[in-house]
Amino acid sequence: MPPTLQDEIQIQPYASARGDDLGSRKTILVFMITGNPGLIEYYRHFLFILNARLNYSSKSRDTDARIYGASLSGFEVSGPAPRDGPLNLDQQIESVTARLVRVAQALARTNAHDLPIVLVGHSVGSYILLEILHRLQTTQTSLELKIVGGICLFPTIVDIAKSPTGRKMTPLLLLPGFALAIHILSKLLLFLLPISLMVPLVQLLTGMPECSAATTAAFLKSPGGVRQALHMAKYEMLEIAADDRWGDELWGARALKSKAVEGGERTKLYFYWGERDHWVADETRDLLLRTRGRNGGAGDEGRPVMEVDGEGIPHGFCVRDETSGVVAEKVAEWVGEIVEGLGA
Repeated sequence: MPPTLQDEIQIQPYASARGDDLGSRKTILVFMITGNPGLIEYYRHFLFILNARLNYSSKSRDTDARIYGASLSGFEVSGPAPRDGPLNLDQQIESVTARLVRVAQALARTNAHDLPIVLVGHSVGSYILLEILHRLQTTQTSLELKIVGGICLFPTIVDIAKSPTGRKMTPLLLLPGFALAIHILSKLLLFLLPISLMVPLVQLLTGMPECSAATTAAFLKSPGGVRQALHMAKYEMLEIAADDRWGDELWGARALKSKAVEGGERTKLYFYWGERDHWVADETRDLLLRTRGRNGGAGDEGRPVMEVDGEGIPHGFCVRDETSGVVAEKVAEWVGEIVEGLGA
């Protein structure tokens, strides 16, 4: 079990390990947006493999990738629960956007070049990613974020309530007071059970490796994590519906008309779908592949790259080391394509 679980993970390369001068390289920010439950510790192994592929491979000679991820608000494993109660989906989007701005501005101050940003979202994190892009495109803002790419992993972005799990969970999540009741019940049941006993119990019940089981135990024992997860899930069922909320500009059928990327360049989008994803209906995924992905037709080079996994990787890939590695390899490949397109 890790000695300390973090609510924030920052990874940057070391010049001594690479044998070169990082100051001569072009810096990019890879910003991770978690799914729900939104604990960044679930992604630790994934992010460190991604760092190795981006910063220590033969293809990373000109790029200094800084990787950042944080738990969603309300999922912190340290400190008190939020005073104002759990956040809904819209509030989470605002919170992630504010954090992205802070991190990007802090890094930009120490970087001699402009700062390209690649967003990576998992599950509902993909929806948050697309909403950030949409809001930057369609609202008047002074923010100047150079978001050059977005990578959506096992994305729950359309009609989540129609997915196999969504159909089962929606009636429960919409019951008045359901999130609060489960929160109180979990506190009563787990009050006397120490973390040291919870971790092996979670391992036994789920088959998770120790690190993921420790994160799950910390989530269950956190001040407001269970309530936050269920409260947010309720709004996911209500708000993640048709994809026409975003329109052709986001999907790449038309050029951007905003500062999402300076100079009107396109933000390159990539989607990695599960072959059998219990949070995404097959018909929903297949419709998006046909209508929004590249199909080899004229003029569709600006559309998203969409790929369906063929290796049986589950929706929650991040809780196991082996599947984290496979997905990290794919993300590194796509980040490389994005950077290559910048001439980096």
